[in-house]
Amino acid sequence: MVSESKYFDRSYYRSQIRSLDGKFPKNLFGHYDEVGWRIGLDPHPEFSTNGYLADNPDVRGEGINPLIHFERWGREEKRQSVSVADYESRTRANKLVRRVELFDLAYYRSQLPDERFPDVLSALDHYLATGWLDGLDPHPSFSTRGYLHDNPEVAESGNDPLTHHVRHGLNEGRPIVEPLEFAQPGYKTPDSPWAADVRESLGVYLEHVGIEFDVAEIDLRAGTLDSQAEFEWFDAEFYLRNYADVANAAIPAFTHFVNSGHREGRFPNAAIYEERSLKDNIQRVLLARTLSLHSYDGAAESGAEIRTGAEVVTEILDRQLIAGTRVVISFAHDDYVEHVGGVQIVSAQEEVKFRELGDVYISVFPNRLFLALSSSSPREFLVRCRINGELFDSAFPLVEFSAAFSQRFSEKEVVIVVHSVLGHAPEAIRQSMEVLQPSVACWWVHDFSAHCQNYRLTRNGVNWCGDPAPESQSCQLCAYGPVREQHVNRVRSLFEGVAWTFAAPSEFAADQSMNGSTPLPSRPLVIPHGAIRWDGALREPCSVNDKVRVAFVGHPAASKGWNQFTTFVSDVGVHADDFDFFHFGVESRSVPSVTFIELRPSMGGRSVTTELLLENRIDAVVNLVEGKETFNFVTFEAMAAGCCVVASHGSGNVVVAAEGEGLLVQVEDGIMEFDYEAIRDEIRRKRRCDVGRFEFTGLTPALLSVVSNGA
Repeated sequence: MVSESKYFDRSYYRSQIRSLDGKFPKNLFGHYDEVGWRIGLDPHPEFSTNGYLADNPDVRGEGINPLIHFERWGREEKRQSVSVADYESRTRANKLVRRVELFDLAYYRSQLPDERFPDVLSALDHYLATGWLDGLDPHPSFSTRGYLHDNPEVAESGNDPLTHHVRHGLNEGRPIVEPLEFAQPGYKTPDSPWAADVRESLGVYLEHVGIEFDVAEIDLRAGTLDSQAEFEWFDAEFYLRNYADVANAAIPAFTHFVNSGHREGRFPNAAIYEERSLKDNIQRVLLARTLSLHSYDGAAESGAEIRTGAEVVTEILDRQLIAGTRVVISFAHDDYVEHVGGVQIVSAQEEVKFRELGDVYISVFPNRLFLALSSSSPREFLVRCRINGELFDSAFPLVEFSAAFSQRFSEKEVVIVVHSVLGHAPEAIRQSMEVLQPSVACWWVHDFSAHCQNYRLTRNGVNWCGDPAPESQSCQLCAYGPVREQHVNRVRSLFEGVAWTFAAPSEFAADQSMNGSTPLPSRPLVIPHGAIRWDGALREPCSVNDKVRVAFVGHPAASKGWNQFTTFVSDVGVHADDFDFFHFGVESRSVPSVTFIELRPSMGGRSVTTELLLENRIDAVVNLVEGKETFNFVTFEAMAAGCCVVASHGSGNVVVAAEGEGLLVQVEDGIMEFDYEAIRDEIRRKRRCDVGRFEFTGLTPALLSVVSNGA
């Protein structure tokens, strides 16, 4: 009997059920067979459900209970089991499905305020019986109506969408949609952002494989598109015959290809398949997924009038914008006034400090804003700029402008500062520097774009990679792998023959810029952007009787830890009475149980972020960023308010800074479950009563001072 397998430990399995809902079925193995393995539970510490499925994708694809497969066939076939500890130590380990990720009791209750569900199982039973028919959503990330809308064959079958997703949709790669997203006007209509994204991606793909076709001919609507599939370049029979998973899922061929197949590197006909069959499957998939990521020319122009560099310099002369003896030309990836972020904050503060010194500050950014290097030739590469904070509406060739500027202002000392090379053509910057002849050239390590186009150094945008060699298997398994070597070589061409002064805002950033396979030519000087000045102001102590008030600060982006914060909120369960949750930002996401506080940046005094955290008596800020931060302003502004910072080791300098002030509440990287009691108690114990203000002390003026003193 498989139920008597040495890899089924009843006590171990029971402990996992207790952590979910506390109710034990009479037949534990029956529970694992029917439910447990599908939601990622493990039958034994030496047998990882997800480890076996990850190592045996054919088993996962067929939807077979991994322990049953191993005992009946896998052992004889010399397949290996993997322990839970070994699997979870893998970089890319991830639970396939977990009940807490699919069903949120508090969220479900909020839709039925008059109902009383004693536990998550009773609420789940209600959803499976009638809730989904009423359009209720089981989780803030899973829209019932959205799943049925996007999968009409599921709606026609009469099956509930959550069960279908667990048993079939997940393995078939069907996406889910958040209720808030589905509720947006025009969701997946021909004029929606979804349709525009599909058209762009599909258009780039077809161009790549040599198909001339206007994607506007496809009437994009959610649901079945096969009525539109009468195009000579698409062979539905070939597609279903070659991609059995699509055929088995009963998804119409053309619908699958348009919505997701082309992004996965699948081919529309046999001729193209044969022509490109020599490419490794992984390479094809990754190439298809990254076409839109790496096509700079797909980025939109700013719409600004294009003028010659000489015309711009003439206007600068006419308006008498260049005074003093020194001109600082700064390169960034966008306009620091129109956009928000760490680099933008640095540029804005830097401009003020240089103007106070009597210098002219010119911020140069690409006419096409994109997080990749420009494919334009040096002479054709267009930029825009701000001079002392004033925007020039025109776009102009960088090299041409530099030549004209050098001729008209040859008596000025020029300082070059690179805050970000993304969006630029490195060759154009290099040619500009040759004519400008800067007295000092500074390169800031705000991120890791000198080492990879993926400036966060996360493999496939998920896990920290640590800067492996571009030719390594580790690098080539990443979506950015195919273009990385070219990116690194183009950036490094800027280093040759230039005496760059490299600077980093933290020891972590400086260390990482030297520790990988593509180190900078020299270790950066560490010049922190600023520090907290504890000014003697006080706040009330954190009471053991009050709820702990926890906030997320900033734009709700996945890379900034928004998904981890919403998970922290939705999984709180029985500990809900211990916490209040807040989001401080520009725009509300209307998350249940989260109070939104509008946050608008301001200059001077204690920062508006620190003031709002104090005003709302926030005890801790969740900062579980994806990738390793080199500085992180939110961390310092939160600590200035005496707040603890909830972070993981993978957050880079966030952990270092918070630990230095004694305000770190550390959780494990990639955590699946939070220990709410421990987090609550640690916040109450560590949160400070004295408060201060974050002050800018670093930036390029401070760096130049260090350089001039011979450090």
